[in-house]
Amino acid sequence: MSRNFEDRLRLIREKYGSLTVEERRQLLNKIKRRNIFAFHKLERIKHELLRLETRRAQLEDDPAQLAELEEKILARKEAFFKLLRDADKKE
Repeated sequence: MSRNFEDRLRLIREKYGSLTVEERRQLLNKIKRRNIFAFHKLERIKHELLRLETRRAQLEDDPAQLAELEEKILARKEAFFKLLRDADKKE
């Protein structure tokens, strides 16, 4: 994991705020009850993030592909946190 990636991930988390595990669980339950399409979109993003993180662990030796993959991960994480924050504000 590159230092730049860690810093940018930390900045994204600070930008959108951090939720505890319990707060996130309650928020996801509210989203699931009120807007099933948003819930499925969040679940799809989580699944894609897991797949990308696994691939990143396998590509530690190739810095060119790793940088491209880290950009995708950061974009997806930002989209995930943005959806969570927007859903939280609507509540």
